[in-house]
Amino acid sequence: MRMTAGEIITEARTGWNEPTADFITASEALRWVNLAQADFVRRTKCLRYYAPYSTVSEQQEYPLPPDAAIVEVLWILCEGKPLVPTTLPELDAYNRSWRYAAGGSIGEPLFYYISRVDDAQLGLFPCPDGAYAINLYYVQSAPLIVSTEGYPEIDDSYHDILEYFVEARGHRKNRDYDAATATLNMYLAAVEDARKQLATLAPERMMVMSGPEYRLPNRRLGLPRLPDHYGYER
Repeated sequence: MRMTAGEIITEARTGWNEPTADFITASEALRWVNLAQADFVRRTKCLRYYAPYSTVSEQQEYPLPPDAAIVEVLWILCEGKPLVPTTLPELDAYNRSWRYAAGGSIGEPLFYYISRVDDAQLGLFPCPDGAYAINLYYVQSAPLIVSTEGYPEIDDSYHDILEYFVEARGHRKNRDYDAATATLNMYLAAVEDARKQLATLAPERMMVMSGPEYRLPNRRLGLPRLPDHYGYER
């Protein structure tokens, strides 16, 4: 059921035994609604988006979507083929000169890494030698709800689940720890049901709940680790 943040707070407030009328303020309760939504997204990975790229010859890194606070990278495809995740330390361990600018390999990308040294960048290895179609699929954090009239970003059918989280926070502030534990368990059970429901929409984490829909190959891939001989000569 579609609910505003204020409606979620009102439902949660019916379960609180507040000692005073202003014991839990609207601003504090709104912060809890935002925390609830962030936790729900983290656990269910329900806000999934993709960002298309076209590589440029001899350019190794590309900015991540500027409007996206990325919670998790799900998958990256190059010309429809999955890239293997790696890390900067892992690449450095194989060859300190793996970057193209330092004489490293160039060709069709096979691996990707995320660099957070300055602005977050998507890096490709080998460095592209031309234009390749790259699709980044990721989980994005929900935007903050700034007023009680605002709506959560997650699908309407999950709005009422957030009420359990908010109610549990209120019980904890009121030091009713038994009620807080019971309500939090109700929240966690509902989240787990939602996670399972989302997982049945399409195999292998393929369906977005918000934004453009996409599907990935319906198979599990035994992706290899970066071999110690790849991309340069011993």
